[in-house]
Amino acid sequence: MKCPKCGAEIAEEAAFCGKCGAKIEHEDAGVTDDVAPDTTVEDSADVEVEDAPEEMPAEDPTDEKGEGEPEKQLSKNAKIAIAAVAVVLMVALGVFLFNQQQQKDFENDVEAQVLEEAKAEYEGQTELFAKNDYVEPSEYQVDSLVVSEFNESDGKVTGTATADVSNESFSTTVELNYAADVDGSRNVSNVTIEPTSTETTPLTGITTDEEHGIEDADSDLYDDNTCVVDYVDDSTANWVVTSGAKHELTYKFNGKKWKFKKDELSGDIEWGDFSGTYYPVDGSDSWLRMYSNTPGTVVCEWHGDYHITGSAGDVIQDLSGTVSATVGDVEIQDYGNGFYGFDFSDEHGYAANGLRGMAHFKLVFNPEQEGSLKLFKSEYQQQATEKYQQFIAIANFRHGSSVNNLRERSAGVIGIPDDFGGGQSSFNDTNFTYNRKDE
Repeated sequence: MKCPKCGAEIAEEAAFCGKCGAKIEHEDAGVTDDVAPDTTVEDSADVEVEDAPEEMPAEDPTDEKGEGEPEKQLSKNAKIAIAAVAVVLMVALGVFLFNQQQQKDFENDVEAQVLEEAKAEYEGQTELFAKNDYVEPSEYQVDSLVVSEFNESDGKVTGTATADVSNESFSTTVELNYAADVDGSRNVSNVTIEPTSTETTPLTGITTDEEHGIEDADSDLYDDNTCVVDYVDDSTANWVVTSGAKHELTYKFNGKKWKFKKDELSGDIEWGDFSGTYYPVDGSDSWLRMYSNTPGTVVCEWHGDYHITGSAGDVIQDLSGTVSATVGDVEIQDYGNGFYGFDFSDEHGYAANGLRGMAHFKLVFNPEQEGSLKLFKSEYQQQATEKYQQFIAIANFRHGSSVNNLRERSAGVIGIPDDFGGGQSSFNDTNFTYNRKDE
């Protein structure tokens, strides 16, 4: 028989439909016990049977599912599509990662070969980007190299790299370009490098200075790329300095090499005896004598021709003779580069005519030649020259207005050079350069 609700085939004695769950009413369900079992259909037709109440069909739980069958099918298709996409993505990711690894391996290979080329170029060298002046030569090594750019095209790979190269004395950062051949299998060969810029800094100060007889120096290196070496000179750095004086030598690194800057005496200085008579190198008829009458004082006498000028610079009187002055507590000055000397100033000196006056000048010892010195204008004279319009001056001798009708503050003038500049060039001319003559 069939289910009256959904039409599905069901068993004759089924009480419910196995498909839709509807209750099955059989024809004998409403017949009472009074009806004879052998009553015929025709006989029963006259029997009044109370109609059974009409039952509302039960909700078919499969109605929605029936309509949902296509959705189930769609869900399966979606799963298949998602799985397919996932496979494609995984394959693509695998290919991407593989290519990435291949590129990484290629770049590592390039960097390794550029490093090897840099090592072949630089390692074992003892002089590269800085000269070995004042340092002991030592072999360079490549500490590191990083390739920062890769450009691959037409069987070539090019780019830039930074290498750190150093030895015991210097450290250099080298910016360079590289180029190499690349075959079809991406094998790298024929690497070349070319530096484009370098920056070198010292790792230590100077270690040797043949000129000053220094070996294995223990120098102090400062942030401004200068270094100072303390040493005791067993010879004479300047003829007026006793042997064994302590020096401070200063050197400056200019990015390419160390350069000597200055020599200064440090600590207490013991001075030799510089008294004596000095004669001009140019052969002129004059002389200079220094001696000490009492401890701590120096008497200086200069003999030669000079003249007295007025405040306007006009010559009032020509004189010839000896000018003398005395200075106590001489303080030796360090003028740099091995030059030493002192300012000579006496407010109560004597002129050639026996009158009192002022004497001011600067006396500098020449370190290049023992017994050599030179006279220069002092700072006081520079100021006096401007004030009194005197263009050349050593000793300004002030004379009383009552003697020889000379103006007050007139000056005895010797044509010496300008204030000392601190260099050997100041001794190049022979004017007022004197050498000591032992007597």
